[in-house]
Amino acid sequence: MQLFFSSGEVLHKENVKELNEGTLVGENISYIGIEEDTEYKCLGKVNERGAKIIFKLTALAFERVAFKNNVNILMPSDIYQSNWEKYRIEWI
Repeated sequence: MQLFFSSGEVLHKENVKELNEGTLVGENISYIGIEEDTEYKCLGKVNERGAKIIFKLTALAFERVAFKNNVNILMPSDIYQSNWEKYRIEWI
């Protein structure tokens, strides 16, 4: 599944996240399914440099995302702004 940030999410900067490497501005998020071990992929830019960020959610963040998905109210920013257990950056 691929989700694009809505205009409201962009307006309220819910597609912006601070990482150790700099400011990430996300364009979209993709994933296969909402599972505990899902790797989410975010295309965007870190400090204006193209990047793909692959990340996993913490257990608590996963529960919140899974609930919102089950009741059909999941937004890309719900995944994006959740706590990440780990991530890696692939520069593009």
